[in-house]
Amino acid sequence: MSFFAERAQHFVLFLLLLIFFISSATLFKQVDIFLYLIALWGMIIHFRFKEKIALEGALKVQSHLFFTVFFFITISIMLREEFLILFEYRYQNFRDLVLVYFISALFVHYRFSFNPQVIFKLISAAALYALVYSILIVIEQPYRGIGLLETPITRGNMGMLLGVLSLVAYLGLKQNLWRYVALVGAVSGIALSFLSGSRGGWATVLITFITVLYVVYQTDRKKFKEALVFTFLLLILVALFWKELPIEQRVLQTIDSIQAYFNGNSYSSLGFRFEMWKATWLAFCEKPFWGWGFNSFDKIFEMYRLEGRVTGIAGHSWGHPHNDYMLLLSEKGLIGFVVVLSVLIYPLVYLFKQLADAIGAQVMDKVYLALLGIVLIEALFEFMLSDQTITMKFQFHFYVVLILMILSQFSKADFNKEDKD
Repeated sequence: MSFFAERAQHFVLFLLLLIFFISSATLFKQVDIFLYLIALWGMIIHFRFKEKIALEGALKVQSHLFFTVFFFITISIMLREEFLILFEYRYQNFRDLVLVYFISALFVHYRFSFNPQVIFKLISAAALYALVYSILIVIEQPYRGIGLLETPITRGNMGMLLGVLSLVAYLGLKQNLWRYVALVGAVSGIALSFLSGSRGGWATVLITFITVLYVVYQTDRKKFKEALVFTFLLLILVALFWKELPIEQRVLQTIDSIQAYFNGNSYSSLGFRFEMWKATWLAFCEKPFWGWGFNSFDKIFEMYRLEGRVTGIAGHSWGHPHNDYMLLLSEKGLIGFVVVLSVLIYPLVYLFKQLADAIGAQVMDKVYLALLGIVLIEALFEFMLSDQTITMKFQFHFYVVLILMILSQFSKADFNKEDKD
């Protein structure tokens, strides 16, 4: 293949992945189309060559874990004879895991051209959507739950996710222009989360900053100072725009809701959440191993409400308990809970080990790539406390593609060499 043809393929793939990540972050309903295009490219590569691409190391294990989730969820549905669920929206993100091998094969094929620097650039460019979205929110000032903030939790969380990932990218990038892009993306993503008023994602800033500052302190004191400056400037910006941001209002609402709940009044956003979590816990205790099956939450909540064990609105459809841990426990039982969460736990443990090795060897691309994956997983773990995350296609598709891309890099034989920008 000629140099120009290879560069053209590289550019098209970068563009496709960029559109995919932005589609995931903006909750574009047809985001799966771009996922299928990525998988199709992997299929072409797989069937085009006589020698098949072999997945190695952590990428192979992670792919097998994704397949295990798909088979477990599918078999559990079929054993319950709930065949219509196989065609429903909530099953889609698990069904699409059949494409994992081909997505992995794509990244293995292009892993030498898609080095850590390119991944950092991709994340930084995708995060710029948050700048546009934040500006539109400031201009239109929509009420929470309406228009641009129709789904504030998911939008806020995705903004925060790309924001904190861009912060890691900023530290890992070598070209100044791209570092500025990453910096804008980091501020914009965090700002979008604040503007959404979604409290669930705000702890992510604290968790991420502690992780990042600790790692950077261990590896590069100059960048540690830069990270401290960024933190200080972010705090100044929050202070300057404090009255325009809904942070104080949402924090006070949280305190009032908690006090009201323990005084016997559950009729608030947080109060209803506590009751939903109580219902899912009761459901888990009744069927701890296999759970109640897909789309069972409204049924079990209404059952417990009629029994007087939880408080709620008669006939109201919640859809899910706004907590992925409780949803997994009640729907899929303890076995399903462990199987599904394995796709987060395994790479987190693996990347922490890679991070420790990279810090010892001072391989900086490897340090920041491992840190990128760790921050990704930490954020998702935190988002799961207040909303659907891995049981919703936007966040889950985003995670599947990015974690496979990251893990594909760790099977490179020449990782210890400095990758070119």
